[in-house]
Amino acid sequence: MGEDTKVKKIKPYPFPAVVDRLGVKIPTEIMLLTARGFIARIAKVAIFHVGESCSTEFELPVLKRAVTSPLRVIKTYDRVTDGEHKVERLVEFHFENPGSEITDVISKFMMKIGQK
Repeated sequence: MGEDTKVKKIKPYPFPAVVDRLGVKIPTEIMLLTARGFIARIAKVAIFHVGESCSTEFELPVLKRAVTSPLRVIKTYDRVTDGEHKVERLVEFHFENPGSEITDVISKFMMKIGQK
């Protein structure tokens, strides 16, 4: 590499994802990703219930690989932020029967960002 080469650092989190629930695409932000699933920040208008099934599509930053998988809602978290009573909705999703390709690419992503 030459002296003038600049390496652009990419922040791994949060990154955008879409959760599809009964044909309605809900934009989300993935706050943390593991081989088992992820925690996402959800728009206020969407309320998820534990045990609910849906699916997701997102592109992993750094690797630029697309991931599509069915999901199940495991936990929901609502917390009030700031003094203005803004509600932040977080949902924990687990992948349902992820194939080896999905787990491999997620593991590579986690190693690349130093998460493992």
